Amino acid sequence: MTAGAGVNNSTGQLDMHVQTAGKINKPRNKVRRACNNCRKRKIKCTGLHPCASCEAYGCPCIFSPRGKGGNIVEMAASNNTNNCSSSSSNSSSSSGSGANGHPEVLPTPCSDSAVSHTSDHVESLPNITATNDYSTNKNGVYEDNSELETELLELEAALKQLESIRNPSDNILTAIESIQAQIDEVSLNWQPKINGDLFKQINQNASVPSEQHASIESLMLKNKYTDVVALTKYAIWSNNNPPANTNCTTSTTASGKNKTQYPLIDEFFGLYSAFEAFSFHGIGFCCKAFLNQDKSNVGITKDIKESLYITLRFFDMCFAHFKGNIVCIANPLESYLHGKRIPMPTTPSATTTPTTESPGSHTSGKINQNTNTKLMASVLIKMLPQPFVQSCTGKGNKDLLDIMYDDSAMFTVLLQMYESLKRATELFMMDVTDESVTVEITNGHVHKLLNLLDTEQLLMALTYSYYNSTINHYFNPETSLQYMDLLLSLMANQRWAHDKFGFGKVLSVAVQRAVMMGLSRWEYYVGIDESLAEKKRSKWWQLYCYEKDKCINSGLPSSINDALMTCMLPKCFRKVGFVDNKDFLNRVCTLTDRTCFDKLSLSDLIFYGDCALAQIYSGFERKVLFREEFTSIRNAALPPAIKKRRFAHVVSQFNETNRKFEAVQHHLSKLFEVARDPKKFQNFLSRDDIVRSLKFCLQYEYFLSIFLSTASNISSRFSTFTYDTQDVSDLVKKNLPAIHASWRRMTNTLLSFGDAYSMSKGFFRYCAVSVVVTSNIGCLMETLTAEDVTIILKVFKKMSKYSILTNNEQFNQVSESSLFKEYTRHMSFIAMMSRIFILKYTKRFNMTVEEFTGQLQVKEPQLIACTRDILDTKSQVYKYLLTPVQQSGFHISVRKLLKDLGVVGQQCEENEKGTPMAKMMDGCGMKNEGSVLSRSNSVFSTLRRNSPERVPHMGQSVNHPFTPNSNSASNVSVTSRNPNMGPPPDFMDLNGPDMEFPAYNLGTLDEFVKNSDLNDLYEALWSNLYPDQP
Repeated sequence: MTAGAGVNNSTGQLDMHVQTAGKINKPRNKVRRACNNCRKRKIKCTGLHPCASCEAYGCPCIFSPRGKGGNIVEMAASNNTNNCSSSSSNSSSSSGSGANGHPEVLPTPCSDSAVSHTSDHVESLPNITATNDYSTNKNGVYEDNSELETELLELEAALKQLESIRNPSDNILTAIESIQAQIDEVSLNWQPKINGDLFKQINQNASVPSEQHASIESLMLKNKYTDVVALTKYAIWSNNNPPANTNCTTSTTASGKNKTQYPLIDEFFGLYSAFEAFSFHGIGFCCKAFLNQDKSNVGITKDIKESLYITLRFFDMCFAHFKGNIVCIANPLESYLHGKRIPMPTTPSATTTPTTESPGSHTSGKINQNTNTKLMASVLIKMLPQPFVQSCTGKGNKDLLDIMYDDSAMFTVLLQMYESLKRATELFMMDVTDESVTVEITNGHVHKLLNLLDTEQLLMALTYSYYNSTINHYFNPETSLQYMDLLLSLMANQRWAHDKFGFGKVLSVAVQRAVMMGLSRWEYYVGIDESLAEKKRSKWWQLYCYEKDKCINSGLPSSINDALMTCMLPKCFRKVGFVDNKDFLNRVCTLTDRTCFDKLSLSDLIFYGDCALAQIYSGFERKVLFREEFTSIRNAALPPAIKKRRFAHVVSQFNETNRKFEAVQHHLSKLFEVARDPKKFQNFLSRDDIVRSLKFCLQYEYFLSIFLSTASNISSRFSTFTYDTQDVSDLVKKNLPAIHASWRRMTNTLLSFGDAYSMSKGFFRYCAVSVVVTSNIGCLMETLTAEDVTIILKVFKKMSKYSILTNNEQFNQVSESSLFKEYTRHMSFIAMMSRIFILKYTKRFNMTVEEFTGQLQVKEPQLIACTRDILDTKSQVYKYLLTPVQQSGFHISVRKLLKDLGVVGQQCEENEKGTPMAKMMDGCGMKNEGSVLSRSNSVFSTLRRNSPERVPHMGQSVNHPFTPNSNSASNVSVTSRNPNMGPPPDFMDLNGPDMEFPAYNLGTLDEFVKNSDLNDLYEALWSNLYPDQP
């Protein structure tokens, strides 16, 4: 249905007649003259000033007389610098005019691609700019869409005139609804059509192997509306200055090795990860922002360099930990033995494996490889410290040896033991890090800690080994649900140990099995007992929460399709009236009565909250973050008017999802009351219940903040990019203060924990939100307060309660444990964040560090020592980051990128091979791939090469402080290396081909600060990533 209207300029009344309901005919009003832009487009002009077309496009409406120059476009350009407000005497009476009848004068002449990015009912978009320098095929691989633009302009002009009518009749309201529906249909569903012939030609050219071409996806971003397309806030494609790493092609270097170029999106961080600011593109973006600031203050420049260096080193450490976990799950027993310098057991020749078969077991008849695995397992079992393990888990070494060949039974027992050990570790760490009492650490405490950590490493290695043994077993319906229980238990242990890589591997297997079992579909529940059905529902929703939590952490799309999920919600949802996922998302905001939630237990409330948050974020992900209408590659060629309207739908979805989060917070107000004042509930709730309530509140704020932070990336899809941090969409401007407020609540929640250990278990989520706040701190400068700096310093001080770890890190059980690695990451991170907050706060109020510490001395004197340690980069706070490591392993593959750019010289690599340490490393079967930047006439050439020490190889761990159990058949000295062991296998090489993270040698901190220049660093690494802005 189409509609139109005409307005009598002399009376201002609508001159029309209605033929049928909802269908309006417009009279033929003759326009004496048209504006320049309507003439150029060959469309009808309303004759008003500004006319409807120019107002819709946001262009200056210019009426130039004919016969004086003839070229309308040139006249429009020449007149654009003048004030055209007086070009029409009746503009003030026009329904489409501004308040004063004055059109906005733009710096560029109007073109087909220009459009207004402000509206009374649509959030404004950041800088939708246009280019007039079109190539021969100005719209890339897409067909011309001028007819669509003309049609959309006519609809918008008609809608604008109808909406301006005072006291409209029912027929006019119907016409408005009809036109609005047509505009919405076009805005949401229309996609640019691809020119088939041109697309075939591009594919043929790209298939020439001797030439290097940009990827087809890169070429499809070219369009006539803009030369810059942002995929995320930090990943920007440019038509005029395409970055080298947008080409997903492979070429050959002079050394004969393949050179793989890097995509715009970092595969490790995904599209919506909170840590994207620390990706290669994110660091370059921040570096550019620093360079755009006033560099006259030498102190600020030094602080920036130190902060940048510390940031790079932090992710060195994180990736070293990540890679260690990869080795562990792949070959756990062999990895453990090599790490402890224990000789490999000799495999008996031609012997079959004894077995105690269980239903579905495949151990019978296995020889050699399986026998060798069981022999290694027996060595680890005999190393378990007894009677300590039996006191914690109720299982002795003999119990394990008796069932060693029954994979399923052994896997079950090991998980039970690990769960008992985990609980014992938690109680011990909560006691020794309790803030309410002063615990004097004795030798007994240290001995128990070492036993706990040593047993944890042994049990995890054995658990992974039996997981690998059982994963391919056939399970009948009677045992499949039991095995799903085991996988869920394993994943819970992995989350506790922060083994993200292993967790992801097990999760993918569990999801696949659950779908095959039909846990997500209602049809598979028909005909079974309700108690069994509820068990299956519970397992599915636990798995669902795990999977969605992983996706929000990584910024990657979910592998669970909610649209195909039809099973009922767990019992805690059904008690309050929700049936299934669709029902919950549709009615969550309508349930305002909290009395039904008061009847739920604390465990049910927390499970309800976990499932609710997962479903809400997943629904938002499906409707916005990965929705075709908002993220299609063809959207780059959309007319700006359509982008504008699509963005309005995005804003609507943000508002709707935000209301759902508020509804869940209302439902679970009991948990938030506990978090606000835990001491008030000490007499009513156990310590564990209080800790669980606090952890859930952290999780809620985390989900809310990450949801709000995605506005930066999704809004970037609808605009071009600028370096001005203030130039963001209204949606982002509205969300940033909410994220900041959420961060404050999370910080106060962390301080509410009674011990440092419990606080650390919720610290990862706090880190993610802190990154979002810090990466946008330029926009939040006006809201940054002294209280913000004070509370983050208190978190740092609380984290220092881990003295039992720091004072005993010389023991391998401590330094190689997941608990210690987790502590070093958290301590380093909170020190970095505290440093940035202090520097930003002092800069905002133009004060020196001494003046800031003077304020602290008055209000928070206990934080003075912490502040000095944080600001001093040579203090013990940063020792885990600044330990000299020749091979950095930095995740962004900087060294390889520099080599491709010619910054790393061949002579430097040849010189490295001749160093004494390099020869020694070669003799140990290690690779020395480190290199310094040696480009001639570069400041980097002055950097001194670090001592070629590196992160210890898996076969190079230091001494094991304990002698193995006296019952062990393999009671060897673990401080010596068996000369017959040979070099470690390839899978253990941190620089092996399977897991290659090429590195960039940053040098020492002093070298980086004194001899490097950020401009030179930026030119070498990021100059071609971001197009220069005018």
